Amino acid sequence: MDESYIVLLDENGEVLGEFRDVESLYAFVKEKMKEGKKIKIKGPIEVYFLL
Repeated sequence: MDESYIVLLDENGEVLGEFRDVESLYAFVKEKMKEGKKIKIKGPIEVYFLL
């Protein structure tokens, strides 16, 4: 089961929300940008195995 999510941070580094799908993230970001907030999006960390 994939437990990855996207974290949304404000300009001070405080967490505004955690999202599991891009559609809900996009709607939230769009609303916050209308309010004039600067935001940063951190996606899930990818794990690679060297074989």
